[in-house]
Amino acid sequence: MLSGVVVERDFAPDLPLITGDTYQLQQIFLNLLLNAEQAIAGAPAAGGRIVLRTRLADGGRVVRAAVIDDGPGISPDVLPRVFEPFFTTKEVGAGTGLGLSVSYGIAVEHRGRLTVESEPGRTEFTLELPVGRPSPAARAATPLEPPSVGDGRLALVVEDEPSVLDLVVTLLEETGWRVDTAGGGRAALEMVRHTRYELIVSDVRMPDGGGEELYRVALGQDDALARRRSSRSPSSLPCSSTPCGAWPRPRPLRPARRRARGAGGTH
Repeated sequence: MLSGVVVERDFAPDLPLITGDTYQLQQIFLNLLLNAEQAIAGAPAAGGRIVLRTRLADGGRVVRAAVIDDGPGISPDVLPRVFEPFFTTKEVGAGTGLGLSVSYGIAVEHRGRLTVESEPGRTEFTLELPVGRPSPAARAATPLEPPSVGDGRLALVVEDEPSVLDLVVTLLEETGWRVDTAGGGRAALEMVRHTRYELIVSDVRMPDGGGEELYRVALGQDDALARRRSSRSPSSLPCSSTPCGAWPRPRPLRPARRRARGAGGTH
């Protein structure tokens, strides 16, 4: 049971091994399960059943894993956008719009694909991954850790969603950045006025002050920040030659080592 929803397992026996990162693949299935549970919870008249199904496909070359729910379904106008970064139909503060996009990126990183089909009363997300083990040479050539790109420089993450905040902080810290955090626009404004940041990653739509004012203030203090800023809602802000909406490549997540180093840190 998951929050009162029945979870059924329909696993094919003796599936072959796949090559992948355990933490990243767990993240995909966690996102899909939570997505299904939230869809059912948002429609009390729905049946309340999730099926996890695995099969061997494509002549034995692909393992196919599906998460199927009997919720209300995804409307045809929303369905083509479900994997877009930061797209969500939920209210501000009620959802991140990030889980499915990150899951899609992880699938691509594993040389697989993540797809969705939906109709009223049934939605199915399907993850397909190639069968096989890497060669010893490929394993030896794969770096265990990403290169350090932050080199100890200071970044500010402004986000009111704790799950998104932890994700961004983890990604930055694992690539060598020191990170300050703020839970809203007003707190971030005070921090920007007193501290010089090499990178600012900010939500735009926040109850506690928006990211547009933060963008203007930060840019007024250091115009180079126009090339070192990422936004959760890239279409709503002006951008320089570097896209504001750039997002780090999904990586395996470990518990965030976040420490709020300024006013307004989210815990």
